[in-house]
Parts: sequence; structure tokens; C-alpha cells
Amino acid sequence: MGRITPGGVGIEIEVDGDVQISRELLRFTGRIEDASPAFEAIADDLRDVEKEQFDSQGGRSSGGWKKLAASTIAAKAAAGLDSRILHATLAMRRSLTEKSDPAHIEKITKDSLTFGSSDEKLPIHQHGSADGQHPPQRRPLELTKMDREGIVKKLQRFMVEGVTA
Repeated sequence: MGRITPGGVGIEIEVDGDVQISRELLRFTGRIEDASPAFEAIADDLRDVEKEQFDSQGGRSSGGWKKLAASTIAAKAAAGLDSRILHATLAMRRSLTEKSDPAHIEKITKDSLTFGSSDEKLPIHQHGSADGQHPPQRRPLELTKMDREGIVKKLQRFMVEGVTA
């Protein structure tokens, strides 16, 4: 997700091929050798963002996920599953919000952060089906403009002041 490059410091946030932010911070060239503390703090923030995205059923960042069909709600109830959108087994939610979940992806190095999930259902929900109908797009991973700006500011502050708070 973030990467320090030889010509400066850059951050890129990409969600399954969808670049949500890409910025190069040239004025900080050579000022930092290890940004992992900043990336740790950013990963903590991303897990919190994901909790809010799931709790709000997409309302936090995506404007709200498309409602479930009555037949889907009935089938979930009959199977004893969580009736909320994208919560049937809680697997996808846990994979994006719990660092200890086996499907959670969080790799931090001195110059990069990779964050995501290996849940095989995530791409179809992130992008929607080819027919645009079944299932419709319900973006589990979505950042607001404020989220993107906050990530960049956190990285900039770390580079200038050496703090992540």
C-alpha cells in the first residue's frame, strides 16, 4: 500500500486494482530510513475504518450497500446466519478487522504496507458481478477523502517529526 521510492517518499493505496490514492512526497527525500512505525499506525487505522464500514453496512465510506433481497434475508434467517449485509459468516469482516485472522493480510516493512484480505469472496463484492446484478457491488474496502488525507498526513508527520500520533 505504501512505498518509499529512491526519488522520494510515495504512498499508494490500491484495493484489488482500484487505486484510491497515489502520491509522491518528494520534499522528504532521504529524511527517513524506516517508516514501519507509521505504517503500523496506518494499519491500525485501516482496521478501525473497516469495522465502521461493516458496522454501517457500507454507509461509512460507500454511501450504504445495496439492500439484500427479501429472499436472501429469509434464507439467512432460516440458516441461522447474521442478517446484516456481508455478515453471513463474519469471515470477510474478521479478515479485514482482526490482525490475527488467518485471511487477514498485513505486511509491513521499512518502506511498505500491504493491507487486505485473502477472502476469495472479497473481489466479487468489491467490484460486483460481471452482469452488475448478482451480487451487486458492495465495496468492503473503501476510503473516504478524509481517510486518504489522514493517511498521507500521518506519513508526513512521521517523516517530519518522527511521531505517529
